[in-house]
Amino acid sequence: MLRVDFLPSGIFFIYPPIFILVFWLDWLFILPLSFQIFFLLFCYWALSQSQHPKNTPTPQPVSVIICAHNAAHFLQKLLPALFEQAHPVFEVILVIDRSTDSTLALAQYWASQEKRLRYHCIETIPIGIQPKKYALMQGIQIARYEYLLLTDADCVPASSQWIGTMQAAFQPSTNFVLGVSLYEDNPSWLSKVVGFETLMTALYYLSFAKAGLPYMGIGRNLAYRRSFFLEKGGFSVSHLSVVGGDDDLWVGSWANSQNTQVCMHPTALTYSQLPNNWQHWYRQKIRHLSVGRHYKIKFQLLLACCYGSHTFAILGWLWLLLATAPLAIGITLVLRSILVVWIYTYCLDLFSRKTSYLWLVIGDILFPFYLTIIGIIARLKQHIQWH
Repeated sequence: MLRVDFLPSGIFFIYPPIFILVFWLDWLFILPLSFQIFFLLFCYWALSQSQHPKNTPTPQPVSVIICAHNAAHFLQKLLPALFEQAHPVFEVILVIDRSTDSTLALAQYWASQEKRLRYHCIETIPIGIQPKKYALMQGIQIARYEYLLLTDADCVPASSQWIGTMQAAFQPSTNFVLGVSLYEDNPSWLSKVVGFETLMTALYYLSFAKAGLPYMGIGRNLAYRRSFFLEKGGFSVSHLSVVGGDDDLWVGSWANSQNTQVCMHPTALTYSQLPNNWQHWYRQKIRHLSVGRHYKIKFQLLLACCYGSHTFAILGWLWLLLATAPLAIGITLVLRSILVVWIYTYCLDLFSRKTSYLWLVIGDILFPFYLTIIGIIARLKQHIQWH
């Protein structure tokens, strides 16, 4: 019987079948690692492409739509920031969804001070329609202008140029402009986890959109044409009862390489409030990830390859202890690690953010595992609520 006394990894085997098994398992790691390297290079190529329109269009009127449910404490910060915007013509439409706090009183006060604010109150929601979608549909119906810009009540624009920069990204053929929304930063662990996760999400959807494969947008910073929304009949009937998806499912259904632009300029960012605690963050993740089952199959497969290869890349460091080809795996792991730091640092610079290399490493290790676990739980959950 053939005896393999020593392998490059330093592991002793007696039976040839074990050697063969380990050899093929090596390829199980090398292939996804190679995919990761290709994907990271692809992300850098996509994000480094010019993001400024060739011709600066004449500013057009914009309708900013906000849906609020018991969000008075957030609106006290958002509304003043909106009315400080430098864009020449815009309106703010506040849709108040069955609020029991002081949201209505706040809206009435601001409406008396600002003619650019209009508000609409919702008392009941039709059966079979998710509240956020219904509120958004009401806001779009009463909007005066063609260009719609959406954000959430707990967001604030990064600058007074937010509306103008997002609207300037529209070209004659553009129906969607995908913006970027980050979370406010602080020294907490929750902030670091959410910050890395937000960076990864932006890296994915912006890169694919730049490559002509838009699959989602962020409702905290998203623009599209009112006429296009009405032409398509609004949200798909099959999506009306889905909690969430007013941004990613809508974009994934109709956005394509010809009608979609991305806007990554620092002046066009919005910043969101961090979740209050880990439980709040968990509920938020469940809500977001539960929508993934409704993505087009090609996007589900593409994202599965990205997240799956990321998981194998992290597990690859442990597999080095058993590998029959540790040099090949080790080189690809080191190369991927260099690319990870490079790409993430590039994104941080792009969005004027800072973090330590240690947190990049920790985030890179944790991200694929908790996302997979929470994603499975989200698919099994039946009852998910907006707020």
